Amino acid sequence: MIEKIKVVFHIDKDNDEILNLSLNNIRNLIDESVSENNLYEIVLVANYKAPLLFLKANINKDKLRFIKELKEKGVKFLICEKSMRALNIKREDLIDDCETTPSGVFKIADLEKEGFAYIKP
Repeated sequence: MIEKIKVVFHIDKDNDEILNLSLNNIRNLIDESVSENNLYEIVLVANYKAPLLFLKANINKDKLRFIKELKEKGVKFLICEKSMRALNIKREDLIDDCETTPSGVFKIADLEKEGFAYIKP
């Protein structure tokens, strides 16, 4: 039986380098999983200041394309609604490839309970 690789990536800073590192690590994980014939489930959770990285107004074309490619491969991008409220971000301000979750910290804890490995770059 092939075991599924389950990973949650957590970013909480408005830092483009951390986002780039996370996206590249996600791509590397997918590439390795595919080469090893493993299934994968990958979620990126953004809270605190990190939702600012996913604003339509702030994201460049290349990063948007990269996120779209990862989403097409099944990666979920979850943005914390509590952080959005604190930052005065509306759902329509975010890129379309994101979903929201009521609490980023709660979602991370819930995913860990489901057996997801936790990675924070």
